[in-house]
Amino acid sequence: MKSTVLRFAAAVLICMASMLQVQAQERDVAPPPAAPPPAAPPPDAPPPATPPPSTPSKPSSDLTFEELVAKFPKPQTEQQVKRGDKKDGGIVYWVDQSGKHGLIAYEKDLGIVKWQEAMDACRNLGAGWHLATKDELDKLYQARDLKIVASYFLFQSSTELDQYNVWLQSLSSGEQSTGGKNHPASTCAVRAF
Repeated sequence: MKSTVLRFAAAVLICMASMLQVQAQERDVAPPPAAPPPAAPPPDAPPPATPPPSTPSKPSSDLTFEELVAKFPKPQTEQQVKRGDKKDGGIVYWVDQSGKHGLIAYEKDLGIVKWQEAMDACRNLGAGWHLATKDELDKLYQARDLKIVASYFLFQSSTELDQYNVWLQSLSSGEQSTGGKNHPASTCAVRAF
């Protein structure tokens, strides 16, 4: 996939370079004024050093794909992350097979509040933070050995059953149930990376 993207980017760059060359030729730009000749060296000065022969550079349209790609900096690879690592204000509790994507639980307890207050408190943490879904809470239960949350009581999720009820998860037993949005429950903010 990356090589396809690089090939496409290289093709776009070659096209853009060719278009710029054509535009410059069409404008018939006058050459810059010639520089004045260098001053004559004093008669007792040593002869000037001969510059090393330079290899002419190829126009970008004549470069091979590999030469063109070599001119651009390589993208930094994403660092692999593992369960228990601290990241972005939280603790990683679930990681996919690539080790580059997963879920982070906010490392501070947001308290026992009603559902709408929990939704707002999580959003107020910043971009990407949200009240955990039913599935995200279940993954957090599976990572209980990391002891991320202070309490293991009933946590509310952002997953709604209907307009009055949401899914809840016990982080001590793993049991999922439903409860009213107006009933206070523990709050866990999470975000994906």
